[in-house]
Amino acid sequence: TGVQTCALPICNYQNAATVCSGGTCTMGACANGYSDCDKRDDNGCEIQSDADIDNCGACGMKCPRVVGGIASCTAGRCSSKCRRSPPK
Repeated sequence: TGVQTCALPICNYQNAATVCSGGTCTMGACANGYSDCDKRDDNGCEIQSDADIDNCGACGMKCPRVVGGIASCTAGRCSSKCRRSPPK
């Protein structure tokens, strides 16, 4: 059923598909690179899991902190690089 046939108000979920079933809107799958970590429909898929170091690739997947380094999450994968020493 198309979203336009759902009961008003028309629903829109952040970074997620909208599914209409029996005249009621529900949140569908998250857009690529996003996750619904708090399981609340009102804010949709709130985490950009392809770039969030606390939810890298999936909810709760923290990138390890490295002493003297900088953790990052790119395309859902953790990595780290060394900090540059300040100039003397």
